[in-house]
Amino acid sequence: MVNELGDNELAHLIVRGVRTVKRRLVRVGQGAGRSTRTGGRRSALDRALQEIAAELSGFDESDADW
Repeated sequence: MVNELGDNELAHLIVRGVRTVKRRLVRVGQGAGRSTRTGGRRSALDRALQEIAAELSGFDESDADW
């Protein structure tokens, strides 16, 4: 499904998805990265945001996945 989206639609989906994840983290009382600073266990949503950040920060146009 995602491969069939145009650039504008994909951009919208990504932004909405990240905002939704951030709101859910705040709702359960966890700021992004907070649990790692306090030594607590990271939630699945917190791990997902960390993975997204790592993927985006490692952007390389020559990467075969792009």
